[in-house]
Amino acid sequence: MNLNQDIIKEIIIVSASYPSPEQPYIGIFVKNIASGWKQLGAKVVVISPQPILGKGKLIQPLLSKTEDDIKVIRPFLPNISRIFVWNRRLQHLIQELIFSAACSWGLRYVSSPPTFVYCHFLSTVQGAHRVAEAFNAPLFVGCGESKIEYGVDKLSLKSKNIIAESTSGLISNSPVISHHLQLSGLVKKTPILTIPNRADPKQFFPVDMLKARLKKGINPAAFVMIYVGQFIERKGYKQLLDALGLLPDMKAVLIGKGNAPPLSEQIIFSGCVDHKELPQWLGCANVFVLPTRGEGCSNAISEAMAMGIPIVSSDVPEVRCQVFPNSSILVNPNSPDEIASAIKVIQSRYTEYRLKAVANAETISKQSRAEVIFNWIEKRIDKQ
Repeated sequence: MNLNQDIIKEIIIVSASYPSPEQPYIGIFVKNIASGWKQLGAKVVVISPQPILGKGKLIQPLLSKTEDDIKVIRPFLPNISRIFVWNRRLQHLIQELIFSAACSWGLRYVSSPPTFVYCHFLSTVQGAHRVAEAFNAPLFVGCGESKIEYGVDKLSLKSKNIIAESTSGLISNSPVISHHLQLSGLVKKTPILTIPNRADPKQFFPVDMLKARLKKGINPAAFVMIYVGQFIERKGYKQLLDALGLLPDMKAVLIGKGNAPPLSEQIIFSGCVDHKELPQWLGCANVFVLPTRGEGCSNAISEAMAMGIPIVSSDVPEVRCQVFPNSSILVNPNSPDEIASAIKVIQSRYTEYRLKAVANAETISKQSRAEVIFNWIEKRIDKQ
């Protein structure tokens, strides 16, 4: 469907990151929303300030256009991540001010007023508010912080006031985040749309495992677990490796950015892949394992669920409200023994778990998340 062109003509998205040819995975969530709105017929402009002193970071062009004709404005801003490290609150305050100024500077490259402004993550709200004020446009804020308590706590008083008093709506990807926003007092009258992350149904759907394994050269008889996430402590990959050591007959595919574990008798792939290639690897897996210590709403879990893969993940509120209980097992993410035991349960009852996971995948809405968000925003604007 196309948008109501009488209501929506142009959208400005403000984000701290956005993909580039050299860094295609940075800000991928924002890109998915932008591309979705573009497909619905809107003109989309992205303002994404870029640090100019980041070590090892490539400087992107100030102005560029993506392959789907989205205009990206990348104003420069100083990177102060190594300054004021003794006072994080002061550092965050200065970061908000610098980000806001960069967004204002980027406005000179915006040729027409937007129908609304959308920003991704609470930390960008001050800059987005400047953009919205310049055009007298409504502001909508997307919330998907993995640690929402920290995300709210580090905000300046000005940013908190903007969220509480000057936003037309908030979009949360988790009931846990929505609940915390309400408890924090940030949202009293501001409406909240709670919509979990969704996998692209055109890319992620149940496939024939035998065919998928033939393409990757994986033994059809092996029981394979897959991990998708950064190789950082919060994602629990070290606990997963310890659990793997308790399962000598298990094979593992480990996908993510960072210091990837080396290949071994058990680890048959380890490293980063293009997102377009991810469904091919997921299609080879018997079970998806992510012992994370905290998420907003895990895209990796959403994609595995869409492909009908049983899940082993963490017994934390964010994951608990995301997965299907009858095709997943939730564990203490700090316990390799529990992780290994859960994998063994799924292995011993694999046909049962797989059939339920595939059936659950068929119930997931095929309507894109971008379209749901847009329809909700459209109704909010129509009421104003």
